[in-house]
Amino acid sequence: MRELLSEWRAGPHHPLKFTLLRSANALIADTPLGWKDGLRVMWAVIEYGAQRAALLIAYSASDCSDAEADTALEAARQEIVARWEAANI
Repeated sequence: MRELLSEWRAGPHHPLKFTLLRSANALIADTPLGWKDGLRVMWAVIEYGAQRAALLIAYSASDCSDAEADTALEAARQEIVARWEAANI
């Protein structure tokens, strides 16, 4: 997985690239992002239209070990997807 991440890092530039690399690293290392950091990444993803895989990386990398975090992350995920669907993207 680290080799794949290195290839991704070396690939084309995208405004979300380095933000999502941090999230992907957290997933690989099994060291979740703080849930508020995860929310910031998730809300950054919305700007790039229907990037469902990117949203899933950010969501999955976030620490949802308590009820407040779990509720906030899931609500954000649902709202972001609903906005994309409403915009047909």
